[in-house]
Amino acid sequence: MQADLEFATLIEETGALCEAPPATRCSHAIHRFLDGNADGKITFDELDAARRIATQSAQDKDTPLTPEARGLIGLALIGLKSAGAQKVFATFDANGDQTVSHDELFSDFQLDSRSFVVMAADENAVAWSSLAVRFGKLGGVLLGMVPGQPAR
Repeated sequence: MQADLEFATLIEETGALCEAPPATRCSHAIHRFLDGNADGKITFDELDAARRIATQSAQDKDTPLTPEARGLIGLALIGLKSAGAQKVFATFDANGDQTVSHDELFSDFQLDSRSFVVMAADENAVAWSSLAVRFGKLGGVLLGMVPGQPAR
């Protein structure tokens, strides 16, 4: 399926960006993927469209996604479903304008000159407890999976 191939290519390219500095290259690539009309703001409908594409690709038996990518995407999708995608979206919409900007989406991260992967592994560069709250009960479980963070 063409959508699966395009999504898998996007994941592969974004992964490479996330492994190279600076962290903002990765964060902007993620935001651009979610921002379907490229107006700089993610709407809930755009998030939902991205969720459907990701779900379809992760569930396709012939997907070109790696097993690791499928697992991470699956975990993110479970988090959205468990916490309620609309509720999660609302926690990122800090100014209440029904959209999520790049700064709102990455407000729990201290984006710097390191790669996103290296920055995210730094316990002091991610507000894990704040990020966990956004995902409700599942967030507490996920927080317990982060080294150095207590489970809730």
